[in-house]
Amino acid sequence: MASIEQETEPLVQRQEVRYLLEEDCGSRILKLLEDNGFSLDDHQNPITQTIYFASPSLITVSGGYIRIRRYIPEGRASRDTISLSPKDEWFLEVKLPTGEKERIQRSYGEIENLLDPVSRQILAEQFPAGTMLLQGFEDRLIPIVATQWFRRHFSSVRYRSRVTMDSGVSYYRFLPGEPRGVLMSSRNGLRLEIKTPVGFENELPTIQKILSVSQAEPLPVNWHEDLLRKLYSEFLMRKLGLCLKVAT
Repeated sequence: MASIEQETEPLVQRQEVRYLLEEDCGSRILKLLEDNGFSLDDHQNPITQTIYFASPSLITVSGGYIRIRRYIPEGRASRDTISLSPKDEWFLEVKLPTGEKERIQRSYGEIENLLDPVSRQILAEQFPAGTMLLQGFEDRLIPIVATQWFRRHFSSVRYRSRVTMDSGVSYYRFLPGEPRGVLMSSRNGLRLEIKTPVGFENELPTIQKILSVSQAEPLPVNWHEDLLRKLYSEFLMRKLGLCLKVAT
C-alpha cells in the first residue's frame, strides 16, 4: 500500500505530494509515465544528500528546520557514510513553519562558522524571514541526522507538473564530534513525488489517476520532525552514557 505526504512551499510556488511505494511498483510506474507522455530527464547529479541540524536547547521550532543539502554524481556517494569536508559546497536552508524556504550556497567550512552562536546575527542577516526561527536555537547547531537517495526526474510537454522517483533511501546518524554520518537504516521501497506549480492544481488528480496512486493514505505532516526528535533523544542518551563512562 502507498502512503502520501503533502507539503506546500509558497516561496517556490509549488505543491509537492509524496508517496511511499513498494519497490516492485517501480517498473509499473515507469511504464505508466512513458505511456502518458513523461520522459526521463538527464541529470548529472542524481544523488541527493541532506543533513539536519539541531542544538542541545532545541531540535525544531514549530515545524521549521535548519539543514544543508547538495546534489552529487553517483560515483561520489557512499552507501555506508556521509562525510562533511570544509571545502565541499552545500546549500544551507532554513524552512519556516509556513513552508517557505530560504537558502544560500556556501562551503561547509563557512556554514560551520555561521552555525556557531557567535555568528548567529550574521546567520540571521542571511535569512531575514527566518530570524524568529533562528532565535530559538541558543546553542551551537550540530549535525544530527542525514538522508541520501538516488533520484530520477520526469517531465512532460503535456503537463506543467513534474514527477520524481527516489530509490536507495538511507538514513544516517552523526555521533558527537564526528564529521561523518554512519548508516542507521535503509528503505527498500520507492518514493514518488508529484510537483505541481501553483495555478495548475487541476493537473494533480489527473496525474494521480494515471499513476494509480489516488487511494494512498496520508503520512503525518510532521513525520520528519518526529524522526529528528527520536534520533536526538538517542543522541542525548549516548552522550550521557559516554560522560558517565568517563566519570567512573
